[in-house]
Amino acid sequence: MPDRPLTRKQKDFCIYYVETGNATDSYRRAGYKVANTNVAGPSAYDLLKNPKIQAEIKRLSKPLIDERNKHIATSQEVMEFFTKMMNGEIKDQFGLEATNADRIKAAQEIAKRTVDLENRASGTPDGVVQIKLDWRRDNGNS
Repeated sequence: MPDRPLTRKQKDFCIYYVETGNATDSYRRAGYKVANTNVAGPSAYDLLKNPKIQAEIKRLSKPLIDERNKHIATSQEVMEFFTKMMNGEIKDQFGLEATNADRIKAAQEIAKRTVDLENRASGTPDGVVQIKLDWRRDNGNS
């Protein structure tokens, strides 16, 4: 059996679903006959499980997601901001340097994103900071 394209109702369902996020309402609006919501909900859910429907919804959603994400800072941008704040490179709206409290808060935010991740990777519980000190002194004789 050849690979059949989506029907007009299936395409409409995808469009309405991307628009509203409500499968049951999208099912109705696409023109499917609905006796009651007890039938529409499960039928709409069945449509959402269809790989072709999923692919079409993803295709239709991509431009919307790209548009929304261009306004969202990346994790790299967030870390750069916190680092600049911690180092006192960012001034407030009056041109004053960040307070010590602001700089400490930025350091805490960096730690949440780095130390806790490192701890998870090593199996150490969150919130525990491991500090290793090397007390050997280099007296210049090495």
